[in-house]
Amino acid sequence: VFSGRRYARRLENEVYQQTWELRLSENTIKSESRRLAATLKNITDGVLAVGSDGIIVLANAAAENILNLPHSEILKKNLNDVLPLQSHQWGESNIRLPHPHRKDHMLEISTSEIPDSETSSETSGHGRVVAFRDITDLLHQEEERIRSQKLESLGVFAGGLAHDFNNLLTVMLGNLSVLETSTTIPKSDMQMLTLVREASERAQSLTRQLLTFARGGMPLLETASIAQIVRQSVEFSLSGTNVSCTMDLPENLRPVEVDPGQMHQVLANLVINAVQAMPQGGIINVTGCNIGSEERPMVMVEVADKGTGISPENLSRIFDPYFTTKDLGSGLGLAMAYSIVTKHGGNITVDSEVGKGSTFRVLLKAF
Repeated sequence: VFSGRRYARRLENEVYQQTWELRLSENTIKSESRRLAATLKNITDGVLAVGSDGIIVLANAAAENILNLPHSEILKKNLNDVLPLQSHQWGESNIRLPHPHRKDHMLEISTSEIPDSETSSETSGHGRVVAFRDITDLLHQEEERIRSQKLESLGVFAGGLAHDFNNLLTVMLGNLSVLETSTTIPKSDMQMLTLVREASERAQSLTRQLLTFARGGMPLLETASIAQIVRQSVEFSLSGTNVSCTMDLPENLRPVEVDPGQMHQVLANLVINAVQAMPQGGIINVTGCNIGSEERPMVMVEVADKGTGISPENLSRIFDPYFTTKDLGSGLGLAMAYSIVTKHGGNITVDSEVGKGSTFRVLLKAF
């Protein structure tokens, strides 16, 4: 009897000990689960857990935001319906794929395999964890960094070249001025001198464009009316072309602080670009408006044409130095415009569709 009681107490103690350990394990699991849930909820990367059958069993809030899908359209769906990954990409990191549900967005995806605990090790498939993020903004920043490096490299070259070239042109123009005052030069030769002067002055204009890229080419700011700059630039650039223009520049456009000479170059290049896009003639629409907030006021100027447009593969390179799709283009006009606007603390963008035209937008700080 005593032996049986001792055995019963020992069993009771063992059951109690095991029960306590089980409760401790359950509490630990619950604590870890809460910690994991909080982590998944607060991280900015999207996370999907996928079973060995390819069905999504878990998705965090970031996954819903990045994929632009509600939870009901993610959970219990096949992964390929949500993220079209190829079989050879499983287990890879930093896979870049176009966003399946958002145009012009790019995703970076990493996957890892985990054993499926519901099957034996000999016959198990594998579940997967898929982590991803939208890297569209990062890619744009990288493009801007590369473009800035190109502009900086061009600036170093342009500074020295433009300085020496301008010295030569000064000598040429000085001698032309002397010859033009001569009374012994025949009229036919004087006409040739006029052509030489015009060519030399165009060359001087090119040196000024090159100097825009140089490190010393920062704008000399002054308060100005952007409407007046736009009108003068557009009218001058359209002179002698088969293109007309409609302008909508409200009287209440805020004043801006710009280098008027450089801003004339920006507008002139945009208008010339629009003229070249419409070789058969047409109409350019130029508009201006106040945007932003009281704390950060801005002015936006749009130059829109209905020309040939820009193909998607060229659109991201349109502001790169020396990039041009025109046979006689130098590839400096839009690059110069980008450089000038950036140095003014503004921004320049373009929307375009082949066969329908392009719209360039210049955003400048105002006050």
